[in-house]
Amino acid sequence: MLLALCSVACGQVDAGSAQFVGAVRFKDPAGTYAISLLEPPWIPVVVLGVPVFIVPPSDATITVDLTHALTMALYSLQVERPAGAPTEAMEQVFAGLPQGATVGPRTFTTAAGASGVEIAWQEAAEIFHRDAFIAGVGTQTFQLHFTGRHALEDDAMLTQMIISFASTSMVASAEAR
Repeated sequence: MLLALCSVACGQVDAGSAQFVGAVRFKDPAGTYAISLLEPPWIPVVVLGVPVFIVPPSDATITVDLTHALTMALYSLQVERPAGAPTEAMEQVFAGLPQGATVGPRTFTTAAGASGVEIAWQEAAEIFHRDAFIAGVGTQTFQLHFTGRHALEDDAMLTQMIISFASTSMVASAEAR
């Protein structure tokens, strides 16, 4: 059922022109961003108009209950739109974390030329997070919130996804070249 929901609700996936090896380009249904995903294992599911991406374990049960699917997932990604510039948005999250629990902040630049800042932290024994805050057009900021079952701060797959992220204006600019 989850796969059926995905195939009906996913944004456009372009496997022919992906810049990142082994990845397909996902463009969100609202047209605000694009990101490269390994597909499989990443399954994009749109819930109430918002894409949520998961990597289910090999023994996952098929469900339409997103809470259960996220609990079972080896990885998950939610793309959000926090207020403020990337550094300000990161500081909001950072302020709520236990002192000394984080890795970062670290700065980066995406392949499309956007600047960003990221942090990673451990919430519980098998719950780890990595958030990347990326500058979009004007004052628009995107937050890529990853959750996984192991430390995520140096996960190469997630780094590739972060670097591949582009907001709509950056996507249009890159496609025009």
